[in-house]
Amino acid sequence: MGVLVDLTYTGDGARVLEEAAGEDPPVVPGGPADLAGIRPGDVILAVDGMTIRDSQQLIVVLRSYAVGDTVELEIRDGDDGSRTVEVTLAGSGG
Repeated sequence: MGVLVDLTYTGDGARVLEEAAGEDPPVVPGGPADLAGIRPGDVILAVDGMTIRDSQQLIVVLRSYAVGDTVELEIRDGDDGSRTVEVTLAGSGG
């Protein structure tokens, strides 16, 4: 999907890192998440209507899809607004 999730986040959902992890940006420029408008600090609350409890569950759920599948994500942004975006999944190389 092209994001780094914050494995220390303890709220509901899975939060995209707010800052780079070393050389790796929180949202890969030009990647599927970037193209869908996902930004650092956004929290992924659901995938195709399935509530996401934490980052580990997000990883498991996304791995159940195939490269090229399009999923609908419910997102809460830093302003506590919510929106739904579609992301077409890519392999780990893109």
